[in-house]
Formats: sequence, structure tokens, C-alpha cells
Amino acid sequence: MKPASCHVRALAVADLHQRKFLFDQLVAAVDEHRPEAGAGYLVACVGDFLDANLESEGKLIGEDEAAKILSSLPSEAVFVRGNHEDEGWEKFQAAWIKTGRPLHALHGTAASFGPLTVVGFPCWTGRDEFYGRGRELADYSPDKWFRRLMNRIGPPARSLWLIHEPPSPKLAEPFLFEAEWKDAVERYQPLLVVSGHDHNTPLESGRWRARIGRSICINTGQRVYPKPGRLLYCVIDFEFPGDQPCFPTKFAFKKYG
Repeated sequence: MKPASCHVRALAVADLHQRKFLFDQLVAAVDEHRPEAGAGYLVACVGDFLDANLESEGKLIGEDEAAKILSSLPSEAVFVRGNHEDEGWEKFQAAWIKTGRPLHALHGTAASFGPLTVVGFPCWTGRDEFYGRGRELADYSPDKWFRRLMNRIGPPARSLWLIHEPPSPKLAEPFLFEAEWKDAVERYQPLLVVSGHDHNTPLESGRWRARIGRSICINTGQRVYPKPGRLLYCVIDFEFPGDQPCFPTKFAFKKYG
């Protein structure tokens, strides 16, 4: 008998920077886009959900409150490091672990949520000794660690990549775009890449998506300095031929905010 198709919805967001206003909007967005019964639901935090620069303007929440809010969402959650996940990560991680929920903190690694496999890239900028402790990555080059993932996982490793630094120069200023990630996208051609990091380019240019070969790249970065505005996020719906990790048969996405 042919296995039934399976649906997974992902809500991707970046650059919350511990801003209470943005966390409150994320809670509302997750509830608004909750899929039909039986479908998987994932929230992807693509870096800078914490904030090393706590002197910035705007009301901030603590790392423990950030962990409480995100762990209480009616969905799975997956994280990659941005340049602001600094020493605050240890407090966030400790608070999360107390909730008893699994912590999916990717760092040159992959995790599967039903049939959807997510690959989380490291971040060249910022400090990784806190986030990376216990998950050290000797070499950031994808030709080292991603090649091993591909050999072990196969095609599902090309489904969804989370990379804080944009891989396309069309989605970020030159000093925020990361050429090494662009090379990796060109070489391995993932289905979809979600990034953040650049808070202004997508809003000022109106361009938040770009192609690199067959790959679609999305920037979910949003303006948070000096004052956050309406939350920008992306909802992605994946269809799979079964409920075990596999490559999607189709997907669709929509930006909000």
C-alpha cells in the first residue's frame, strides 16, 4: 500500500533580539498559523533571538523568559546561532532544559521533524564558545561537515537550510552577505534557505527572496534598531510522500509582516 502523504508547516523568524514586542507578536503568529490536526508544526529561530547588546533601545525580556515563551509554543522549535547568541545562551539553555522539552540547537548539524529534515549552519560572526560548547565544530567549511551529513542522510539534507548570514548578495549589504554560504548553496542546491542578519535591506529594497540556481533563499530579517516594528516572518508548507525523513514533493511559502 502506498504511504499517505504528510504535511509539515514551518514558521521561520530571525532577529527577535529579546524584544518583548516581537516575542509577543511571534506567540500570536504561531497561534494564527497553527495547521490542521495531524500536520507537523515547527518554529525555526534563525539566529539573534537573543541579544548580546542589552543597552539597545526597546523593552527587553530576560533569557529565562525568552526560553519560557519559546518552549511554551504549541510546536517544535529549532535554533541556529546568530552573532548575538553570546554568553546569554548559557542562561537561555539552562532555562530551556528545566522545561523538560528537547532543545534542538543546530550547529553544523541536522534534525528531523517527522519527514522534514532541517540543517542548521554555524555563524561566522560573533562568538560561538557558549553556543558551541558540547557541539564544537572544528571547521565551518560545508565541504567538511555538510558533505558528511549528505553521505549519512542523503537527499533529505537538502530540504531546508537555516543560515543566519544571507547567502545571496541580493538579500543583504556586502558586509553582511556571506560568500562561503553562497558557494555551498551553488554546490549542493538545497530546496529552501532561510536567513536573517540584515535588518534593513529586505525592508528598504522590498526584496526578501532570491534564487541561487534552483535554490530559493529567503531573508526574514527585520528592523529592530532603534525600535522594532511589525514582526516579519515566513510560513512554509511542505508536502512529503510519507512520514519518514525524505525530500519534499512540493512546498509553498508566504511572507507576513
